[in-house]
Amino acid sequence: MKRTLVGLGLSVIIFVACNDSLGPVIRGRWATTGIELIANATTRELHVACNRPAPVPRTARLDREGKMQFSGTLGNSITSYHFTFSGQVRGDTLAATMTTSTPGGASYTHDYLMTADGDPGFAGLLCIG
Repeated sequence: MKRTLVGLGLSVIIFVACNDSLGPVIRGRWATTGIELIANATTRELHVACNRPAPVPRTARLDREGKMQFSGTLGNSITSYHFTFSGQVRGDTLAATMTTSTPGGASYTHDYLMTADGDPGFAGLLCIG
């Protein structure tokens, strides 16, 4: 009996993990000046100017309305900080809001209109740290 329950439990976990019942994953490359989201078979990262890439969790999925939300940590050689990224895909645009919290406790919110295959303009930026 115990083995049957364990087997059933594992089957349910595998089914849920392999099923898109939680919604489809975001795919492609979305960017605008200073920010880029890459989500393909090998890479799932959020790039923000002058910071190391932050991983996008595999659990970050679009709901029925094309909305998604995830959080993580961004950082560079000087500091790191927490962020929350939320957005909604509408056609070839990802309307996103990112809120960051600095180690000192201040929070900043910035809105982005990211386009499919947009240019983050990282090459033209000078980063210190």
